[in-house]
Amino acid sequence: MTDLTYSGIWKISPDGKRVDLWSAHPLLNWSAKPYSGFPLGVNDLVLDKQEKNIYAVTDGDPLVLRIPIKDDETAGEPVPLPYGFSAFDGIELDAKGNTYVSEILVNQIWSFHQTVRSAS
Repeated sequence: MTDLTYSGIWKISPDGKRVDLWSAHPLLNWSAKPYSGFPLGVNDLVLDKQEKNIYAVTDGDPLVLRIPIKDDETAGEPVPLPYGFSAFDGIELDAKGNTYVSEILVNQIWSFHQTVRSAS
C-alpha cells in the first residue's frame, strides 16, 4: 500500500492484522523547495508477474521506480527508470513486462518497453 503524504510503502499481512513500513527510501519522497513544488511522494504501485519487483510511481519528483524484493522480503535499493515527467497517478505491467504509467497533468499514458537481450 502506498502513502502519498508520508511517502512510504506499507506491507499488510494477509489477515490484515499487521501493517509494517516496507520502504521509506528517499526516492519515494519529494525534494525540498525550490527543487519540488509538490509535497507528494509515492502514489501507486504494481507487483511484477514473478513477484520479484515492485514498480512504483511518484508525484512530487515524478519517477518510475523498480524496487527489488530481497529473498527475506525486504525492500532492495530502488532503481529509477524513466524520469522527466509531471505527476504520475497509475502504473501497470503487461505479460511481457512492459510498463504503462499515466501522467495526469497532461492526460497521457506512457509505455516503456522491456528490452530483451539474448546471449551471443
